[in-house]
Amino acid sequence: MTNYSGSLSMSGTLTDSLGDSATLSGTLGVTLRATFSSASGGVASDTLYGWIDVQYQDATGATSSNSIPLNLSLPNTAFQSGNFTISENDTAVLQGLNVGVTLQGTVSADTTQFTENLSLLISGTYQGITFDGTITSSGTLVAAAPLIIGTMANRPVAVGSSLSPFGNVAVIDPKGGQTETLTVTLSAAANGTLTNLAGGTYNATTGNYTVTGSAAAVTSALDGLVFTPAAKASSPNTTTGFTINVFDTAFTFASDTTTSVIVAPTGFSIQDTTTGTPSAGAETPYAGLVTGLSWQYITVTPDSINLTVTAPNAFLHTGSGNDAIDVSRSNGNNVLDGGTGSNFLVGGTGNDTFFVDDRGPASDTWSTVVNFHAGDAATIWGVTPSDFALSWVAGQGAAGYTGLTLHATASGLPTASLTLAGFASADLTNGRLIVTYGTTPMTGGVPGSSYMLIQGH
Repeated sequence: MTNYSGSLSMSGTLTDSLGDSATLSGTLGVTLRATFSSASGGVASDTLYGWIDVQYQDATGATSSNSIPLNLSLPNTAFQSGNFTISENDTAVLQGLNVGVTLQGTVSADTTQFTENLSLLISGTYQGITFDGTITSSGTLVAAAPLIIGTMANRPVAVGSSLSPFGNVAVIDPKGGQTETLTVTLSAAANGTLTNLAGGTYNATTGNYTVTGSAAAVTSALDGLVFTPAAKASSPNTTTGFTINVFDTAFTFASDTTTSVIVAPTGFSIQDTTTGTPSAGAETPYAGLVTGLSWQYITVTPDSINLTVTAPNAFLHTGSGNDAIDVSRSNGNNVLDGGTGSNFLVGGTGNDTFFVDDRGPASDTWSTVVNFHAGDAATIWGVTPSDFALSWVAGQGAAGYTGLTLHATASGLPTASLTLAGFASADLTNGRLIVTYGTTPMTGGVPGSSYMLIQGH
């Protein structure tokens, strides 16, 4: 059984026995259900729904209008492609207007669409006056294809790990009662393997997975698939794409190429300069709310950390030590937050965001930003001109990286300082730097946070 649906425009006239006329127009919705015994015929029934607007003008020239609702359930009819006539005295009553409808037309049928040319022969009465007329319409009714929803791009997976890239994906078939054949094909078979096949089959040579069943069954199988990157594919930022195809027994088809997985690099370079040893911990898939990020490294250690990143689109937060974060080798769009202490933050060629958090720190914070450019932004959280004295000083900072420096001070509070290496006081007025203030929205009853935003232009 296959459902075909469409919306057809109608027009026509009614004429009564006194010569008065009414112009009809409207939209006719058609749902056709068919079971095929061959590619050119089967058993079908039509449901007509919609409305007809009647603009009526009587012999005196007076006009009035009514809307005729139509909701006809027409009987099953055996047919092959060709002419047919279905008659039904279905009556729609609105303000005394009674309508009987006879459907005539031609059908050109295959397994994916019907082309219908319809004539609705209208007869009825209005306030005792008999009407007759014809409404003609034509159009193509198309079988509803399956839907693939919930796919996500750039799903991150750490080196040596696995993930279920289709965990939120669903296959929906509006027709119902179909047997679906679902395939998943890797963009490069050598990039990894699919396991947990749930009754399906996987060809490791071609990177192709196949499973058959109802829409619910193939959805369950798809959601449970596990992708494990191959060792040779675990070079920095290897991306594997997946093509999902669904075919049903009504010969309709859906395809989606959104899903992709990014394999982490072999590891961020993380050095604990307090102890002189590599730091414990590693990057993990990003789990925050900022769109476009793939990786995160978050630590609250009081030790000083030297963090060099080779994967783009990362959220990086260090603790209260004197830290260095460098994304110039990864580029992409990153968020760099050195925490408190004295920090050295090096941006890349993408649009990076640098955080300085002055919401209750235990000590002064001074961050130096290198490679700040158009498209970058620096956010100083908790700072407003009404609560802090804001001063800009040129030429401050570490030797070789001096620049325009902001000091945000308030009585009894630690000072937050930010140096933009290479910038000068004139950049505050010549358009290179734009300063604004704002407050984030309240979330879950928690008040938002005020901030100062410095944007590069």
